[in-house]
Amino acid sequence: MPKLINLIGKRFGRLTVIKRAEKDKWGSYKWLCLCDCGEKTMVIGSSLKKNRTKSCGCLLKEKTQQRFTKHNHTKNGKNSRTYNSWVNMTRRCVDPNKEGYEYYGARGIKVCERWSKFQNFLDDMRECPPEYSIDRINNDKGYYKENCRWATRKEQARNKNNNHIETYNGKSQCIAAWAEETGICEETIIARLNRGLPLKNVLTTPIKILKSQSAFVECSKCHQIFAKDIKRIKQTKKMGKQHACSRKCASAIVNDQRRCEPSTPTAISVRKDKEKFPEKNLARSLVRRAIKSGKIIPLEECEFCGSDLSVDGHHPDHSRPFLLLYLCKNCHHQADSDPDKWENLATDYSGCII
Repeated sequence: MPKLINLIGKRFGRLTVIKRAEKDKWGSYKWLCLCDCGEKTMVIGSSLKKNRTKSCGCLLKEKTQQRFTKHNHTKNGKNSRTYNSWVNMTRRCVDPNKEGYEYYGARGIKVCERWSKFQNFLDDMRECPPEYSIDRINNDKGYYKENCRWATRKEQARNKNNNHIETYNGKSQCIAAWAEETGICEETIIARLNRGLPLKNVLTTPIKILKSQSAFVECSKCHQIFAKDIKRIKQTKKMGKQHACSRKCASAIVNDQRRCEPSTPTAISVRKDKEKFPEKNLARSLVRRAIKSGKIIPLEECEFCGSDLSVDGHHPDHSRPFLLLYLCKNCHHQADSDPDKWENLATDYSGCII
């Protein structure tokens, strides 16, 4: 039996032997090795001596990736951000099926011949920083080194063809950039421009902050003390309304007021009229026909109060369908409660029908 060779401390490929372990089922000694990647693995001594095992498995993985990757620009088995930017840039300009082709290839935007190879693109633009993407400085020109940069979404949004550009003191930039620089919100700048103000006044006039004066009042529902604008307090008092600290309290106050108000007669639907009041429905139908044929001309003002709001015909007696009195909504409710009183005021249109 040959003498056992001590392999501790020796290096085989990426593996460094740490210590001897137990034998395997065939009687061969195993050795605990540390790989350059930091992983530990058990390897048979003969495999180390004959160079059959050189790593924990990471070397084979890297070689496989290199064999199946043309551009050699991957990270954790996935294409890098820079490579994806190059692929999408190229496809937008040459592939009609690619989303956004109408804004690039269809407009005549092209990629320079040098950038047809990824390595040349990488040499010119370097690695793409996180949260950045490729951007053309002049949107009407193609992709080449002098016209491209890595830019954030914010920078790209301010470099669009449809942006509103204003020039002041020799500096040209979009409304959003001016708003950020001056501290005046975009809506205010746009409103001032629409009013026709000079650009100097638009960008230099400070915003007036209106400070409303408030006072403390008590909620009429929950009796909680809260702050309210003085103008609104006066308006509420003038209209005879109550104070509410929230929508919930305001709704409760309105419901309480409705319960306290006397109920008023409500209009009866046409369907119920047909079932319960056939005589009333017949009278209505006859009057409608007479109005449609031009035999009766309806009045536009209430015959009692002179109001012109919601004026409609009223039948004091439905057995006499052409005995009519034109009343507004309020007077109509009063006439329903006391029909005998209003019958003398009605006009008989039966002579017009004959």
